[in-house]
Amino acid sequence: MIEKTKKDIIDYLKKLKELVRKGSFRIEMNMRRGENLALFRMYALKRRDIDRILLSLLPGEFVKAVENEHEAFREEELYVFGPKRVLLNRRKGIEETVQLYLKTNLLENKMVIVVSCHKAKYPLKPYFTEEP
Repeated sequence: MIEKTKKDIIDYLKKLKELVRKGSFRIEMNMRRGENLALFRMYALKRRDIDRILLSLLPGEFVKAVENEHEAFREEELYVFGPKRVLLNRRKGIEETVQLYLKTNLLENKMVIVVSCHKAKYPLKPYFTEEP
């Protein structure tokens, strides 16, 4: 895990949101990312919904930063967020509060890749703990 300050995350989110507003992002939806596809099948989500989720991310939803696992891209840092959002379950026809697992990659401050965008497999804990 890579150490981050709250300022680091505030700056990262500022860049990420600028690019999302410009439409300079993509969600990995290939066969290796079946969990991403499953989120869209299970919940009534469209790309604009992911836009809104990304634009609403807060520093307190940051979970961790890790290096890219792919050998050719080890220098890249991936940022994981665990926001809880109310989503409409297609099958049940009801809204549910879902904790998402979002892993993002900011490529040379020009493009955001949403590597992972699915329901969290386990409860994600925020990186920053607030003082009582």
